[in-house]
Amino acid sequence: MLSLKKDMSSRFSVNKKGSFFVKEGVKISKNRLISTLAHEVETHILTAVNGKKQPFRIFQQGFSNYLATQEGLAIYNQIKVEKNLTKFECIARDVEILQTAFEGSFRDVFDHYMQYTKDRELAFEKTVRMKRGFAKTDQPGAFTKRLVYYHGYKMVKKYIDTDNDIKKLYIGKIALEDIDEIFELPGLQKEDILIPRFWS
Repeated sequence: MLSLKKDMSSRFSVNKKGSFFVKEGVKISKNRLISTLAHEVETHILTAVNGKKQPFRIFQQGFSNYLATQEGLAIYNQIKVEKNLTKFECIARDVEILQTAFEGSFRDVFDHYMQYTKDRELAFEKTVRMKRGFAKTDQPGAFTKRLVYYHGYKMVKKYIDTDNDIKKLYIGKIALEDIDEIFELPGLQKEDILIPRFWS
């Protein structure tokens, strides 16, 4: 299900039930749309749909530490459809800017982003995401989810590069570190796993 929302810090998001939310009024390029669909729909929604088929609800809700695997796979898929490392480079830069956020204010982070882009709206959006949860804009500190994206991507890339079965990552919202134990659980639906067209 697709829904428009006004109050979102990011342009797109999904929930564990498979709903896709778009920030009202957002404008993006065709390439950005393809990349976003790879991340949100062909990763997060597909793993939720596959997880719902499993005998245990935790496959849809998420195992402990599942987020790094989910976001790592989502970033891997974006890079695959974009056919370049731009997305990973952006995340690596965000990890660098986290240090500014830990030590500085909202304005310090915004100014740091503006060293890399002329798009003030994008720099502001990224700063809001990194400083979310802070009532006072002059306070140091950061929302550190970008670290999860960074480490998750490297973990998933290593898994795929060593010829492991990509389908296993799509069985639900699982943690890569537990994958062998997870696949020993009884009654799993292992055959009818949906994967993106670019992996078929």
